[in-house]
Amino acid sequence: MSKSLDRPFVAVNGGKTVEQIKGIAFSFASEFRSLIHTPVLGFLVSFSTLNGSNTFNDSRYPKLKDLPTLLRNVNGDAHAVISYKTDFAHFYRDVESILSYEDIYKNGLCNGIDLNIAWPSLDEILRVRERFSDLKIIMRVSTEANGRQLDVKEVADRAEAYLPVVNYILIDKPEGHKPDHSIELYGEMDGRGVRCIGFCGAIGSDSAAHLVRSLRGNPKNHGFSIVVQDAVRSRENTPGNSISESTLDMGKVNSFLRSTTSALYESQVLWLIHQPA
Repeated sequence: MSKSLDRPFVAVNGGKTVEQIKGIAFSFASEFRSLIHTPVLGFLVSFSTLNGSNTFNDSRYPKLKDLPTLLRNVNGDAHAVISYKTDFAHFYRDVESILSYEDIYKNGLCNGIDLNIAWPSLDEILRVRERFSDLKIIMRVSTEANGRQLDVKEVADRAEAYLPVVNYILIDKPEGHKPDHSIELYGEMDGRGVRCIGFCGAIGSDSAAHLVRSLRGNPKNHGFSIVVQDAVRSRENTPGNSISESTLDMGKVNSFLRSTTSALYESQVLWLIHQPA
């Protein structure tokens, strides 16, 4: 593959049209000039859309037939990741179908797979790793398992079992939870030597900047990833439809990137200051 995804990243998920992809890429070019972080566009695929059906919040899920065209419009320094969501335990065949569609993986159009799956099967991940050896595998850790709340230590224990098979671990911040809980979990995992950690879930401009500034007391903590999705969308009510759809809001995208990259840059400068001469 011609691209790699070896650095921490900031991802904007949910682009569905070529116009949106180009708009996000333009914002990336404006905000990422001096950062070590890689800009990432995340494309959402669900079990339903993979199988040709509609899904809730359909406005953020492109049709599979449109995915290769969207991926081809990711250019410059940005990278493409496909975020796959399913409730089924066996997901390898689904991932294979997505990445094989019009040779998406073979043609180097996708740099990573984000498994938006609650505590995914390690055996299934190993099958993905064996089949797509250059693919970066991203997984999310949740504070829930089998309907039970997990404490910070339990989450970290479970997460360790996935290393070194996965490349990145994202802490999925639930709606309504304070950022401090995610920071505590980050500290527990970092203390065990787990690297390539990031944050996703209910993350917005303010909470992302808060996470960065809370962690920068330790200069090495500038190197984590952040994924935003819901916070850069606006809801609109469609006549005759009781469920409001959400659309990507470029104003919110720009605001998120501006505040987050500013905080990351400050943290990065602190890290450089503490480097040996």
